[in-house]
Amino acid sequence: MTSTASWNPLRLSGTRLPAPLLLAAKLIVITMLATGHVSTLPDPFLPFLPVFDRIGNPDLFRRLLQILFLAGSIALLLNRRVRLASFVVGVTILVGIASSRIYWANNTFFCGAVLALIGLHTSPRSVWLLRIQVAMIYFGAGLNKILDPDWLSGQFFEHWAVENLQHDLYIRVAALLPPMALAKFLCWATIATELSLSVGFAARPLWPFAIWLGLLFHVSMTVFTGITFVLFLYVAPAAYFAFARWPRVRTEVLYDGDCGICAKTRRWFEAFDFESAFRWTPYQTGAGDRLGISRTALADRLHVVVDGERITQGFVAFKTMLLLNPLTWFAMLAVLLSLHWGPAWARSFVIVGMIGFFFPAFDRVGQAAYDLVARNRNRLAGAPSACDVPMGRQ
Repeated sequence: MTSTASWNPLRLSGTRLPAPLLLAAKLIVITMLATGHVSTLPDPFLPFLPVFDRIGNPDLFRRLLQILFLAGSIALLLNRRVRLASFVVGVTILVGIASSRIYWANNTFFCGAVLALIGLHTSPRSVWLLRIQVAMIYFGAGLNKILDPDWLSGQFFEHWAVENLQHDLYIRVAALLPPMALAKFLCWATIATELSLSVGFAARPLWPFAIWLGLLFHVSMTVFTGITFVLFLYVAPAAYFAFARWPRVRTEVLYDGDCGICAKTRRWFEAFDFESAFRWTPYQTGAGDRLGISRTALADRLHVVVDGERITQGFVAFKTMLLLNPLTWFAMLAVLLSLHWGPAWARSFVIVGMIGFFFPAFDRVGQAAYDLVARNRNRLAGAPSACDVPMGRQ
């Protein structure tokens, strides 16, 4: 991997932040810029701290916040002083909150806190500050609902779904059940999910479970309501990169060097591998022998080796390469943001498709499709001689 910071916003290597934390910060900043958040930064009004009442020129104060926000965002995206840049953007948001109760919102505070904590990262241990923040945001949300009688009784969900959303499916299902039964179930399911997430993100063995539960929770709420809860749909998953297990060294890809379509796949992936994070090695070199992978298995399916120990194959290997390429995350965010103000059904369709593709339960379907392509790779390559591996090996 490269060791010098690039001016390319799509690159992550060569900075003083670990790749997953820098990726999280960039995804959050891009989201805030794309949704016009800079225009919402406030002038002092009903501040949480009295000191902001003494600011003589509120308009100048607001302009200063906007300048700092934009300067920090640009520096972060261009990989310049990324820790300081992330900290400046985060603190700018938090100062804005302290100066105006009107500006306060849970998702706004979460953005500021995450960016500021990323900026404070100095060692692998310091990432725990961010992890604790993620766990606490869910604990606070669950506790707040437990202390709210309307949530305990189900009245909140009933009023929200019927009066605010006028959700036809909810109304139809609720009519088939005892009064308030569906509302109580959904209220308590929400509370249980948020408290489970707080526990999951606090315990390392539960991180994979918590990440998937969190993604499914936010996606289901977005699909049900048709709204993104301002920025939570984008920011919460970005913060999950604090729990990501990112490769320490280049990821090795073992492929069939005699296969034409395999070579085309390699060229396609390498064209978008801006970090040179993957090392493609033909299995014919014997690279798989030291890993105990048979040549038959290597001829049948692509294998990806992360940090010399985590081995995936076939469709899962393909997904692994996508997930370890930052460009995938930038592309998915771009698609979602393009639909931010679009029809809810289109956004929901895309979100469900993205989650479904990467969800482990889809692996059997994906592997079947992968094997189908592999069995017919001679024909797909355009010439019988494109692959030396006999057809039907799978």
